[in-house]
Amino acid sequence: MYKLLKKKLMHMYIKKYIGNNLADIKINEYQIVVYISGGINNYYQYKQWIMPLKELNRVFKVILVVQNAKLFIFLKKQENYFPVVWLPTLNKLLNFYNSNNFSIILYINNNQKNFQSLIFNKSFHVHINHGESEKESMFSNQSKAYDYVFCAGDRAVQRYRDALLNFDESKYLKVGRPQLDFIEPFNFDKKNGKKIILYAPTWEGHHESMNYSSVAIYGVKLIKKLLKNSEYIIFYKPHSNIGNRRKDILNAHKNIIKMVSSASNGHVLIDTDINSIFSVVDFALFDNSSVIIDYLHVDKPALLFDIKHDPNLFYLSQCFTPITDNNISLVLKLIDYHIKNDPN
Repeated sequence: MYKLLKKKLMHMYIKKYIGNNLADIKINEYQIVVYISGGINNYYQYKQWIMPLKELNRVFKVILVVQNAKLFIFLKKQENYFPVVWLPTLNKLLNFYNSNNFSIILYINNNQKNFQSLIFNKSFHVHINHGESEKESMFSNQSKAYDYVFCAGDRAVQRYRDALLNFDESKYLKVGRPQLDFIEPFNFDKKNGKKIILYAPTWEGHHESMNYSSVAIYGVKLIKKLLKNSEYIIFYKPHSNIGNRRKDILNAHKNIIKMVSSASNGHVLIDTDINSIFSVVDFALFDNSSVIIDYLHVDKPALLFDIKHDPNLFYLSQCFTPITDNNISLVLKLIDYHIKNDPN
């Protein structure tokens, strides 16, 4: 009963104070829809595409479609470059699609609600994702639902080829990482030659098979030890969804924030683009996530937490030493060794 009341109040607030510009959307004015499934926690997935979409908008007009009320309100309050419409029900969504002449609908995640939009059969449906990783979501059978899937490169296509039955390679297009063309500079004053260590763990995923987060297993002890080294500056850059599903991970995350923010050599970075941070970092610690693959372009040393002993990390383990229960006791020595012996 409370959830229903809350939902109705949210809808009333939108109608009275925000408005929904459906009447302003003219047939044939917009060619590209970006369908953003999920709530505010999924905003980061869209945010990294803003600059490439602005370039696309020069040629083909872009419009955002959301079904979540909180995300709609949030987007309306941002400096947005595209119109955004709120379509909370399946009927409203399909009526909107049918009333316009959209050529392509883009998808930035694997949210289950994507399948409501995929019902529409008069547009091309293209999955553009929000980063490449070795997580199992990167070779999900869900990819077959789209007309095309944009991939970063050869390894991305290979994941699907190795994992999927009845694989149609012609649907999987290699486009690189357009987001990396728009990295903003990150200004940070390094003092006395201290080394900057980045810890950027991922979140626990929607279900346990997607939990690659090291936070509750290694994170707290790791940060406590790193902060004791006065020669290090510690950056903590957590995934924006961390602690969403598991309380032990949320508690560990809060503990790390408390330790880092209260330390003279610690910095918690929440809203900063992680690709901008890489320019000043000397060493990084990652989980299995897209950020470690993006980190490859700066050619700096790192360690990779492998909490699952995951065979899919074979290729990444050729670039970065995996950290497991077998060698976690050596992590500080490995960090020191790689920093001192990095050829760059």
